[in-house]
Amino acid sequence: MTTVRSLARSVWWLAFLWLGSTGAVRAQDPLVTTGTPWIVTVSHWGRWPALAASAGLVTFAALRQHDARESLDQLEGYCRADPARCFLVPGPGGLGELYADPEAESLFQEHARSERRARSFLLGGQLSLLAAGTMFLIDLVHDGDDPAKTIPFTPLEVYATRTRLGFSVRF
Repeated sequence: MTTVRSLARSVWWLAFLWLGSTGAVRAQDPLVTTGTPWIVTVSHWGRWPALAASAGLVTFAALRQHDARESLDQLEGYCRADPARCFLVPGPGGLGELYADPEAESLFQEHARSERRARSFLLGGQLSLLAAGTMFLIDLVHDGDDPAKTIPFTPLEVYATRTRLGFSVRF
């Protein structure tokens, strides 16, 4: 578990350093003027890292969910061996119930902790996927001046007006 945590921490630090270093170099060059809005530049370069972050966060969520399942299986095995160890007693202040046996309670707390982590990673992955999708749409809709970027898709037309955003397919 500590190996996964240290790997996750290393990935986040590398992503942070990479994103921080690329923006500073471009901002320090006074001769670079693209004339495009900053959100278009960010979406053009940030869509793939956002998609990779989404995949990584969903993978971490799956690993934490697996850990939660393992700790729940351990708790079930512990309770099957001697059901008397798994009686529930009222918690302090009437806030829920606790296992009477400290070992059973620690296994349950490990399960609950892994479930919360999985939920957090999954939410982060979904938000990152939403951000990546938004960046792909912004990059698709933006009409740049780069002729290499405007590959002719004859049947597909993408449009953006003040009141409409969409695409049409001609047959």
